[in-house]
Parts: sequence; structure tokens; C-alpha cells
Amino acid sequence: MNVRGRREREENPRSGELWAAVSTVFFNPEGPVSPQVRAASYRILADLPGVRSLGELTDPLGRKGQAFTRTGEGSEGVATSRIVIDPVSGLPLAKEEYEGADGHRTSYIAVRAIGPTDAPPAQE
Repeated sequence: MNVRGRREREENPRSGELWAAVSTVFFNPEGPVSPQVRAASYRILADLPGVRSLGELTDPLGRKGQAFTRTGEGSEGVATSRIVIDPVSGLPLAKEEYEGADGHRTSYIAVRAIGPTDAPPAQE
């Protein structure tokens, strides 16, 4: 990539919107997406300015996965979003949101299983 292309990529103001779109693909409440769509989403994620790989981390349910993060502006100032992916299957494990100067977790989604079902979601 040339220097001009790198600068344009780093200054892309739509990075937050693209991160949100990729997150929606990974954590789609309507059901799983095809492996091809997931692969395209990973390519987008890898090329987004401001996205960093955190390497192996543990999700809120104690499962190990590869984590990616992006920091931007939130309701409490700094907001950080993290996506954890199963490195073997490529399926999403969790999405976590952190806000504020202390970086406290404000929410998370943990995926226990993906696939069709006739049962309603479990109530916690």
C-alpha cells in the first residue's frame, strides 16, 4: 500500500460505522450468516483504521478466543468495543462494550450456540 492510501485509510471517518456493521453481521439476531459473508466481514475488520488485534483473550463465559478492539467516542467519553472470535471455527464468541475513564464494562453479548431452533431464547 502506498503512503497516500495508508493516510486515507487512517483518516476514514466511517470506521465506526463499518465496525458497527461488521458487529451486526457477527451477532445477527436473525440467525447465522454464511461462511463467505463471515470471511468478507473479517477482511473488512482487518482493514479498518483504529482496529487492533489483542491476541488471545478470555470472553465473559471463560472461553479463549482471538480478540479485536476499537476505541471511539461514547456517552461517557471514551468507548471501547471488543469482539472475541473462536480461532478454530471462526464463529463469534462475544462482543463487549466498555466506557469511561476507568474502562468499566457496560454490556456484553455471549454466543453459546449458533443455528436454527424451535425453542425460544433462554431467560436468565
